[in-house]
Amino acid sequence: MGRLIFGAALLFVLAVGWGWISSLWVRVDTVTWIVPEWKNAAMSMRLIIVSDPHWKPGDGEKVQKLVESLNAEEVDAVLLLGDFPYGNDSQSGMDPKQYAALLKKCRHPMYVVLGNHDSLYGYETVRDAFLAESIPVLQAESVMLYGDHGETLQLGGVDDILTRRDDVLRLGVPKRKRADVPYILMSHTHYIASIIKPESRPTLVVSGHTHGGQICLPGGTAVGELVGNLRSDEVMSGLQYVKSQPVLISRGLGYSILPIRLFCPPQLIILELKSGSVKAS
Repeated sequence: MGRLIFGAALLFVLAVGWGWISSLWVRVDTVTWIVPEWKNAAMSMRLIIVSDPHWKPGDGEKVQKLVESLNAEEVDAVLLLGDFPYGNDSQSGMDPKQYAALLKKCRHPMYVVLGNHDSLYGYETVRDAFLAESIPVLQAESVMLYGDHGETLQLGGVDDILTRRDDVLRLGVPKRKRADVPYILMSHTHYIASIIKPESRPTLVVSGHTHGGQICLPGGTAVGELVGNLRSDEVMSGLQYVKSQPVLISRGLGYSILPIRLFCPPQLIILELKSGSVKAS
């Protein structure tokens, strides 16, 4: 019995240690989405998706390293999907003015939607910190992005449906402006798919929130309900279909409650939009 207990304790310590080390190794994964609306074979755009950094006070170096990583990539825009502060109040998270100022040093255009932890920290405080640095926060609105070979892309954003549901339902999802232009919708969670009306249906929703489950079995199956009250059988990460709506879910960068990621490394996603038919890689 003593050996069994010792073995179990050792396995637990090794798992926690490996989970902590894994939380430090950010993977950059590429997903290709083929855009039938773009007829010219040369048309393409690259977007990098950042979600759930959960920065604590004193995490300035982490933000700087993220900016360096973003600047090293050749992309058309950076999509920030919310949950910037750690914890559930303004004491446990990093000052939004600090990380907004550091993110401003990114050489690529940036667009923001906010998540549930941003609301818990103080929605207006986080939003205004980005706006003070001229970083757009998309709240039930969209913008048009343009590429070098005639590409046009509609990029929309909505507030967090978990903590600002009344506002989201009142304002709705930005409508698709043109049938011949692809439409990417930014939302902190994939739950937005349940309220999208036909006239607002995007080509693709990009979201975060799930942390990919954070603590998983080999292969990525979540083992519990650590993050966001998600059941282990819910969609967690990658390209999914939620109520027939295509959704690309990022595992994100940070962690919740426990400072570990087991078989679920932090992730940046490069979304490559190209002309043709749909596939993911």
